[in-house]
Amino acid sequence: TNHNLLTRDGGSAKTAMAVRGITYDDFVRRQSRAVDQSLLWDRAGTPRGKVMGYPWGQGQYRVRFPLNLDPDLPDGAGVFLNEWIFEPSYASAKQQGCTMDGMYLDSYGAVAGLLNLRKEHFAVADIPLTFDQRSRRPALVNDFSAFEWLTWLTDRMHKRKQLLLTNYYSKTMFFNLIHWDAIGSEGYRREDMRSRTLCYRKPFGDLAYNQKPKAITRFWWREYLLYATFPGQELREREAFREVGALVKREMAAGWEPVTYARCASPGIHIERYGRVADGNLHLAVQNTTDAPIACVLALDPDLGLTDREVAWDLLNDRSCQVARASKGTAIRLRLLPGETTLLMVATPTDLA
Repeated sequence: TNHNLLTRDGGSAKTAMAVRGITYDDFVRRQSRAVDQSLLWDRAGTPRGKVMGYPWGQGQYRVRFPLNLDPDLPDGAGVFLNEWIFEPSYASAKQQGCTMDGMYLDSYGAVAGLLNLRKEHFAVADIPLTFDQRSRRPALVNDFSAFEWLTWLTDRMHKRKQLLLTNYYSKTMFFNLIHWDAIGSEGYRREDMRSRTLCYRKPFGDLAYNQKPKAITRFWWREYLLYATFPGQELREREAFREVGALVKREMAAGWEPVTYARCASPGIHIERYGRVADGNLHLAVQNTTDAPIACVLALDPDLGLTDREVAWDLLNDRSCQVARASKGTAIRLRLLPGETTLLMVATPTDLA
């Protein structure tokens, strides 16, 4: 439990006291009850807990207790979070004349992959149980319990036209992404093909974190364009951030397409497609991953639906590219410097204007 929840001046407790008209002791009792009702049990029938140190803990160690957030659990942590943390925060913001566009969930999936053998929790589960291989006893997959809470939470949020941003861990079970409106992860994720594949057309970006890259090369920022990853770090470099951020938003508006219908015979050239010819917003992100300059030819398949009217424009270098047409498709000639990533728009002059 976050330390701020257990102090009189802590943000969550203070807000709940003001909005709900409860005392500090009442808040702590409700929280303690929710934790006790929601603890996961191991094979021995004792609460699952782990002593951990955190980078931000300044040498302190804490015991982390994973909880079952199933909203059907009476007096459970899932309902407590909504009724005594989230809802008072919404109400407090409204009282101050603010509108909350949504919520940010930090560290989702940090305790993924745990089984819960607490029998009294079985009755409220909507997703079928599994079993513990060692004891051969029935058990809940706690990720499924959390998914039930997430389904319940986002349904309430979306009815309010609110969005959910989540910081996910690499071991998160990815079926959760169906409910996340925007996805982020700490660290530099500018070449994260897996996340783009899983997120499909949802916004994805790296989140601000106290981490520095080994070196920021000339084209370092442009690498975010390949998988339309929104840059969330190094915001001191405002000019590069604005340039790349604007183009990522342009890619996201066009929509990522998993099938590129584009090939290149030159080794080390990566291509991703955004948009469609029919919508007048076809974009190609092209990256040279080698240490040498390359004069390459992009072969575009006829299935893209190109006509004889489209031209190709390099949006980063502000220049046109040579386009040649043949019965087997369209070819675009492009020169890339070592490590360079650029974004092409292929459209009619009218759509380019």
